[in-house]
Amino acid sequence: MKYLLAFALICNAMMTHANDAWLEAGLTEAGREEIRSAFRTAIAESMIAGGGLVLYKNNREIFKEAFGYADIASKRSFKVDTVAHLASTSKPHTSTLIMMLVDDGLIDLDKPVSEYVSEIEDIRLQETEEFVGVPTMRQLLSHTAGFDGLGEIGYGRMAPLIFPYNNFAEATEAIADHGLARAPGTAYRYTQLGMVVAVHVAETVSGKDWETLFQERLAGPIGARHSTWYPSPDILDNMATRYNFRDNKLVAVGPRNPRRKGLPIDPAASLVADMDGVARLFLLHLNEGEFNGKRLLSHQSVKEIRTLQPAAVDYGLGMNLGWSPDNGSGPIIRHGGAAGTNAWADFELEVVGVVFVQTPSRQIPRWSQLIYDALYTAGVSRRDEVMRRNLSGGEVAQ
Repeated sequence: MKYLLAFALICNAMMTHANDAWLEAGLTEAGREEIRSAFRTAIAESMIAGGGLVLYKNNREIFKEAFGYADIASKRSFKVDTVAHLASTSKPHTSTLIMMLVDDGLIDLDKPVSEYVSEIEDIRLQETEEFVGVPTMRQLLSHTAGFDGLGEIGYGRMAPLIFPYNNFAEATEAIADHGLARAPGTAYRYTQLGMVVAVHVAETVSGKDWETLFQERLAGPIGARHSTWYPSPDILDNMATRYNFRDNKLVAVGPRNPRRKGLPIDPAASLVADMDGVARLFLLHLNEGEFNGKRLLSHQSVKEIRTLQPAAVDYGLGMNLGWSPDNGSGPIIRHGGAAGTNAWADFELEVVGVVFVQTPSRQIPRWSQLIYDALYTAGVSRRDEVMRRNLSGGEVAQ
């Protein structure tokens, strides 16, 4: 009997220690249940097919769970390593990699990018054919380059400027022929076009194609094993199916076609990854450019990415910003994607989080409110307008 009593005391002590550990980590069991409840409610009400969430606190994984289906028709489960289409959550990856080339001295943020690539040197205003200058890399990454915004012409009119071509040089030439809607540096318009030009510059100065550069410099070093711009047919077969929420039901979006490596992709929206791969990118930023003790990005580049840029709205370089203190540097960075993915790093709470669903957030405001409230109640997110806007709209198309 005394052995049973001792065993019970040991178990009780272990449970108490575990509970204390969760409290120290900033996530109680009650908080975990709040998050689970948000997913279960959304699935039960057919707002989402399934999804997942991973959370890190102080560089320690404190939550990683998946719920529901990756594909309803086949009843394939959504797993913690399910790969999903990131949509605009791709943008922080692109800007981070390009800032590595800035660190290398290959790109100057404030030089006209025509100094690196010739295809854009004669870009002009659409209406008047007036030459008003060539955008800089800073402007390309902060949506202030003067291109049409998504809210102005829609993705359906942007895609023909990206995908029909054999390489990024040809796509850049098409974008230059399309012209500017306004002078560079005068206004913020959320767009895909700037990052297409930025990647052409990156390939030119590095001498490497975008996927090779991405794997060698970013995905490989941070261990993002499933992150790729050119998913294989096998990856595509096992990706989470995208759904639209129409007339209170989920309708599957057609399958994504594989893209031959080297053809232009949308570097603002084409990345596929699993939750942990995205979390690792945001952990790199939380740790001021270091990953597992190795510096991949300079302090200055980390700061530039999370600093409010001239003429931008709540935006740094490829990254949405939370509230900014007097120095203009946001202590919260995040990005959402139209497919329903969201990621953030809070430098004061020391939390990184990634939410995956594959239904556009703007179509399911009730889900957005459920997860927004659950994350706040669980203590892993703050009440913040940009967070609310990302979760409810995915992309900010101003």
